[in-house]
Amino acid sequence: MKKFVFKLQKVLDYRFEIEEKKKDEFAKAQKKLLSEKNKLESLIERKKSAVEDKSNYKSKLDYQLLLNYIDFMDDKIENQMAEIKKAEDELAIKKDELTKSTADRKVIEKLKEKAKDEFNLEVGQKEQKLNDGFALFSYVRK
Repeated sequence: MKKFVFKLQKVLDYRFEIEEKKKDEFAKAQKKLLSEKNKLESLIERKKSAVEDKSNYKSKLDYQLLLNYIDFMDDKIENQMAEIKKAEDELAIKKDELTKSTADRKVIEKLKEKAKDEFNLEVGQKEQKLNDGFALFSYVRK
């Protein structure tokens, strides 16, 4: 009996490879976003600890240095928030690409399933004709 061969198998394999690549890119984008959020938390924590430790700031100069440090940390926090926004945007793009590549692969898989069903139906019909022929031949011989 003839074996099922899907004519678009190479296309399906290619689409599967692309989907795997997009999954990797999405995972990297998620890691980057998490890393950027951790950096932000660290900056906020450093600023908070500097503000809470007021015992070290007894002179006007110390207090002025604290204010300058707070302004510096505020700028760094603002920049980090911008980096987080970029990472979120990149993650959204990677998610869309992954969704599209998954849909593309599923289209080819559906075609493969349909082709396999048609193949099985055709094979079943041929077997049925063969069995009918044997039954007819057997009936005629009696």
